[in-house]
Amino acid sequence: MRTHFNPAFWTALWNLDYFNGDRRRPARKQKVEVLDVRSGKMYRAPTETVHAEDGLGLALIEAEDMVNRAEASLPDGEERDRVVSELREFGDIQLDIENLYEVMEQSDAYQETLRAIREGRVTSLVQKTNIAIFVASRRYRHPVTLAMMLREAEAKQLKRWEALLEIKKLFECSDWLKAQIWPLVISRWTLHVAPKHAFPLPDYAALMNGSRSRVWAALSPRMLLEIALDMPSSGIGTIREFDPVRDEAILKNYRRLAIEQATTQIIFSDRPTLAEWRETFDFRQRLRELQRTCAALP
Repeated sequence: MRTHFNPAFWTALWNLDYFNGDRRRPARKQKVEVLDVRSGKMYRAPTETVHAEDGLGLALIEAEDMVNRAEASLPDGEERDRVVSELREFGDIQLDIENLYEVMEQSDAYQETLRAIREGRVTSLVQKTNIAIFVASRRYRHPVTLAMMLREAEAKQLKRWEALLEIKKLFECSDWLKAQIWPLVISRWTLHVAPKHAFPLPDYAALMNGSRSRVWAALSPRMLLEIALDMPSSGIGTIREFDPVRDEAILKNYRRLAIEQATTQIIFSDRPTLAEWRETFDFRQRLRELQRTCAALP
């Protein structure tokens, strides 16, 4: 089973027909152009197969583990005996963090981001906060982040399923979430809105510049969000019409960051744009880096 770090109903927007309102096929079946940053290959694939990793968020909870935990945590008595008996009868359970992600995707954070994409603007501080949650979730849902959190938990002698449960608790902790989003909310936002598809989407979708003063996130193939972390603001942000000629430097900067921080795939609506990205020095350098990393793995 796949663990998706970017949901298909969002990545489907990088299919031009779906973006323009064609809903004859579900979002997960929409096809997008893909540039694989590990191999340099380009191909067309359904969104249900992109920006995902097989089995990353899966763990088997063995019945005996649950029995041991119940026996250790519940006082002696009939109630504990009943729980233990039911656990043994129920058997092993497959834990999938994708279920948590699906719940998150019904939240206001995701729905308000989609509304901003449709309307081409942010209308309130509440909506700005919800979009900040969406942007932050692009980082902590990414497999590099998830794998790091799993390693940290397992270093504490936790089993994989216990580690996933700890991560689930963390995602549901309001204080932790506030710490992730507050720096984004209180910063100045600029929405660069293009008249046509202009911004390919890397798997790591919340991009940080080298000085950590800017976050760049393509909310859609026509909307690039720039968050200036070094410029406090209580406003909802400004909208700026994006011109590919006048704003070539902005696009080149976004392209460089997207390539440097991508770990699996970059998607877009047309292959020629991805072919141009593949020919850049930044892409060739990133390809070499990832191939060296793969070669060094045991």
